[in-house]
Amino acid sequence: MVLLGAGGAALAIIAQAIHLGVKRILVFVREERLVHYRSIVQLIEDGFDFLIELYAIEKNEDVQSSFHQADLILNATGVGMDGQSLPIASHLTFPPHALIVEMAYYPAVTPFLQLAVNQGNKRVNGLGMLFYQAEAAFELMTGKVFPTESVWEALTTEYRQFVCD
Repeated sequence: MVLLGAGGAALAIIAQAIHLGVKRILVFVREERLVHYRSIVQLIEDGFDFLIELYAIEKNEDVQSSFHQADLILNATGVGMDGQSLPIASHLTFPPHALIVEMAYYPAVTPFLQLAVNQGNKRVNGLGMLFYQAEAAFELMTGKVFPTESVWEALTTEYRQFVCD
């Protein structure tokens, strides 16, 4: 698994990926933040007894090499929510089999996901993550069962602009 970014959402993804048995996690952050994130990642490594590889996102050759080894590539940087910016260089390529995931849900197709579209990859945006967080919060706060199917249908109908086709 390749993860771009190491903020709060990324750390939750790392913990869940380890829990689910992912064998290798490569994380890319801005070079000037490597020391900061190294100390945070070290806490996760110690807690889970798992090695996480941390690299500078500006090193295109490292990013490209990691992509070709990955089945899952996630952007958790927030870069691209402006509808224009990419967290990686635009000439980098994804392996055809890789699932490309964007944590953001707006725009529905960020430049990162558009790169995946252009390369023919399967892709998913963050709308589902947002939805299932709402489901869990609803059930914890109300003690009631969340009407998943009807709410998802209403959400994807009413807010079509957030759906990644």
